[in-house]
Amino acid sequence: MGASLNNGMISMLGFLAANYLATGEQPRRAGNDHAIVSPNGMFRTADGEVAIAPSSEKLNAAGVPCDRIMTLREVFADPQVQSQEMVLSAEHPGHGEVKMLGFPIKFSEAPCRIRRPAPDLGAHTDAILSEIGYAPEEISRLREDAIV
Repeated sequence: MGASLNNGMISMLGFLAANYLATGEQPRRAGNDHAIVSPNGMFRTADGEVAIAPSSEKLNAAGVPCDRIMTLREVFADPQVQSQEMVLSAEHPGHGEVKMLGFPIKFSEAPCRIRRPAPDLGAHTDAILSEIGYAPEEISRLREDAIV
C-alpha cells in the first residue's frame, strides 16, 4: 500500500477539481489568509505566487520551505500527477466521457476501481423511496405533487 501526500492534497480539492475537470475553467482564488498567524497567506514573487503558512516564529527564522502555487491546469499536467492517475475518466450514460479525481491511496493488491459513474440527480429516488417503505402509488402521488 502506498499513500502519497501529493495525492492526498489533490483529493482535498473536491468540488474545485470537479468543476475544473468538467469545464476546464480555473476557479477564482479566494485566498487563505489566517486571522492570527503572520506572515500567512499567498505572496507574489517574480516566479509566481507562493503560499507561506508557518506554524511558529522559530520556523520563520530558519526559513520556511515553500513553492510556487500552481494552477489546476499545471497540477493536472504534472507528470507525477499523471503517473499517479489522479484524473480518471468514465463513460456516463447520457453525458459521454466524464473526468473525475483519481484515488489518493494506491493499494497494490486491491487497486481502487471506478465501478460505475455517479448517477444523475434523482436517478434512484423511486428505488430509495421503495426501500424505505413507500408504495408505488405513494411515490406517484409524491411526483404528481412535485415533492420529489
